[in-house]
Amino acid sequence: MNDFSLLDFEKLWKGREKVTTVEREVILSMIDLSPEMKVLEIGAGNGRITQALAGKFRRYYALDVTPSFLEQINPPPGANKLIRIGGDLYNMPFLDDSLDTIVMIRVFNFLQSPEMAFREFARVLKPGGSAIISFFHTGSVATILDRVKHKGKTAVPGSRHARRVLNSNFEESFYSVSYFKEMSSAAGFRAVSSRSCGLEDYSPFAPLPAKLFVKLSVLPDVLGLFPHVFIYIQKVGAHPAAIRNDEEIMACPDCHELIFTEFLHSGQATNCRNCGHNFEIRNGVIYV
Repeated sequence: MNDFSLLDFEKLWKGREKVTTVEREVILSMIDLSPEMKVLEIGAGNGRITQALAGKFRRYYALDVTPSFLEQINPPPGANKLIRIGGDLYNMPFLDDSLDTIVMIRVFNFLQSPEMAFREFARVLKPGGSAIISFFHTGSVATILDRVKHKGKTAVPGSRHARRVLNSNFEESFYSVSYFKEMSSAAGFRAVSSRSCGLEDYSPFAPLPAKLFVKLSVLPDVLGLFPHVFIYIQKVGAHPAAIRNDEEIMACPDCHELIFTEFLHSGQATNCRNCGHNFEIRNGVIYV
């Protein structure tokens, strides 16, 4: 698994506030803002996206494989709705068919097993539930230039190569949009819509307002100008007649047995009553 622990978010995002603004607005334009929803953000990091979304829903779960990142999140208004979880996206601590929406931004390119991730998304989402996933795709001007720069070693659908990102050596993968849709379809999803962005991250476009890039994101990217795409996918199947709206949906990642989250407020460790898996809380983050 990639080791992200040395990633310096402050250094990575310094001077790139416009990118965050555009991406947040694109997500807000795509996501269902029903306040009763339970939403999971995967790869939440230090809360760059979390800050804009966490207070808008009944419950917002922020998951990251590096719990120390989650400790950096300054809880936004409605902080009682935010639950931070240090855990593995391939074995998530949720009941089957329990979440309404998954948000995953700038993480997909670093997944070592995207097919396995899609299967796990399908397990935890309710029938008819959705996911908004962003990634850098092949076929854009940016990835073509990147391919030339690296002498053809990048931007091949499904290929992997190691790339140095700040102080970490991440294994990064590139996929075409059609390949992404094939993988998600195989796991039981259908693609509903997409938005394109990423030009705001390039210095020649820096003087332009963020609102312009948000408006441009709805245009079909027929020329491959936008390097970053957001795709809204939906789990095949209608919502059941009686939607489970349980307050408790966290489960053991090993046996998927329901766990009760009273320990969130007590700060005490707890164990799965079925298999004994240990859960701890440190600095407000649940370690699973």
